[in-house]
Order: sequence, then structure tokens, then C-alpha cells
Amino acid sequence: MTTDTPPLQAEELARLSLAEYGARVILEQLEKARKHEPGTREGRDPEELHKMRVATRRMRVACAVFEEPLAQAGVIDLPVAQVKEVADALGAVRDMDVFVTWLDDQACGYPAESVETTALARLRAERLGRREAARERMIETLAGPAMDALGPELAARLEAVAAPPFHVPGADVKKKDQVARAGRRLLERARRRLRKRGRELFAPTSAELHEVRIAAKRFRYVCEFLRPAFESRGTQIDAAIQRATAIQDALGELHDAEVAEAALLDDVVRAGYEGESRDAAALAALVKAQRARREAALLRFREEWDQLPKRKWLKKPAASDDEKAETNDDDDGTDCDDHDERQSA
Repeated sequence: MTTDTPPLQAEELARLSLAEYGARVILEQLEKARKHEPGTREGRDPEELHKMRVATRRMRVACAVFEEPLAQAGVIDLPVAQVKEVADALGAVRDMDVFVTWLDDQACGYPAESVETTALARLRAERLGRREAARERMIETLAGPAMDALGPELAARLEAVAAPPFHVPGADVKKKDQVARAGRRLLERARRRLRKRGRELFAPTSAELHEVRIAAKRFRYVCEFLRPAFESRGTQIDAAIQRATAIQDALGELHDAEVAEAALLDDVVRAGYEGESRDAAALAALVKAQRARREAALLRFREEWDQLPKRKWLKKPAASDDEKAETNDDDDGTDCDDHDERQSA
């Protein structure tokens, strides 16, 4: 599926309304998801699945960020639930791929005939069985109504807003509603949400760190969505993307370590019940390694957090009249709009 939305220069993108711009963003991710669907179904290249999953995750965030302006433009009932269903099905397979790859990396550290290698081989075979079951469910999802909701009808609705016939981009859009201004508010809102999530941490639980990870992902994606319209702020936005990505990666590593630890503990218990004491001992050593992996990831997160953009991060030394009209908010997070948080997880 290809869209008919014409490319625009940065200054043209900056004059669009949020609805026009948001429709373009969702269309781009929709096209990517459809592009990688055949390869995902075929299953030969894991990167096809990975790229399709990333596209659906970005689409979920884009739907949440641009839902209100698109509704005002007549695009209502975005298929948020269907996108989530597809993304979850893809994620179940991808998570198994990541875990099996990690097991292979661990096996490289032991002699071929060692107890640890034998235990890892058994665990790998068991996880591949789970992956096959997850893949069967994924294929059913891709053949079902959830994927149908991401078809030509949705693209046509979005294209009607993104590039209506005989329409000059940004025509009749008030300055305050153009991406040049309204987009800055979206960027700052996403940044403040992330800062707020982090400030609430003291002795963080896994669930609280997961919320920070979601907020970091959202901030990163909003920056990436709006980057083409903010050429003059490219340096600041690129730095913010780099920092948000580093935070997301660190917390992702931490999450993977926790998931792996829980899974391995289950395998230790199973091996104990089945009388495989040597397997249980080998798996227990891997559990111990996850603790160190988690602590290292948490330390990286704290280091990256200190480098997050502060208030006025998009300001230039010599501000234009439009920029002077913008409100310089503090980092207290009091006006963070959380109504669409449920959709961006």
C-alpha cells in the first residue's frame, strides 16, 4: 500500500495544522507496517517482524498524540485497539526471538560439553516451542479483523486530511494552530511528562520504571515525528532523541533482565521438581547474572537521566516574535495532559 501524500519542505510542514501533520505521520507508519507484513508472515528474516512491530508501536503513539486534532478534522474512531492487538501479537514473537538470542550469547561463554551449555540448549528448545505457538497466534491476528482495520479505508480517511485535492498546505490555519507553534507544545508536553515520571521515583518498582520507559518512548517518538518541521531546532531535537533513546534502551535492558530472571527461576523450580539438579544449578547461575545485568542497566538509566533536556530546551539565544509568544513552563508537570496515556503504552 502506498500513499499519494506529496512530500513537503520543512517550512511547508511547519505551516500545517496538527491534523494535517498527524495524518501524514500515521500514514507513514501505516505504510511501513503494510510493507513489512509479507516478510513477517513468511518468517525468513526476523528483521521484517522487528520493523513491522516498530511501525505499529509508533502508530499507537501517533494515534494518541494526534487523536484530538484529527477528531476535530473529522477522522474519528482511530483503530487504536486494533493497532495494539497487532503490536501485541508481533511483540509476543519478537520477545521470544530476543530471549533465544540472549540464550545463544550466554552459551558462547561455556565449553560445548558443559552442564551449563546442556541446560541452555534444553531451555532454548523449550522457548522455541513457545515461539512457534506465539507465531501461530500472530498469523491468525494478521489474517483477522485487527489487521483489516489498518487497510485502504483507513489510509483514504487519513489522506483526505493530509493532502486534500487543490489544497495549499497550511492554508487558512491560524498561526497558533500551525505545527510551528502547536508542535512545540506537543514536544514540551512529552518532555514534561517524562520528567514528571522520573521525579516521582524514590525506590522505584518495576512498574514505575516501566512507566518511565513508556514516557521516554513517547518523548522520543514525538521528537522524531516533528523533527522534519523543525529544521532550525534540529540540533536540540536530535540531542533529545539521542537521550530519550538511551533512557529507553537502559530501561529496556533492565526490563529484559527482570523478565529473564523470572523465567529462569521458573525453570529452576521445574528442573528441581524433575530431579535435574545439575540443570537447576546451571540455571541458578544465570539467575544471578540477571541481578548484575539489572543493576548495570539501572546505573546507566540514572546517568542518562541527568542529561535529559531541561526547560527552555527549544529556545534560541535570539528568539523570534513567535517564540517570544510561547509560554516558558517550569518542570513541575502540573499541566501534563495524561488523558491519552492509556493508548501510548
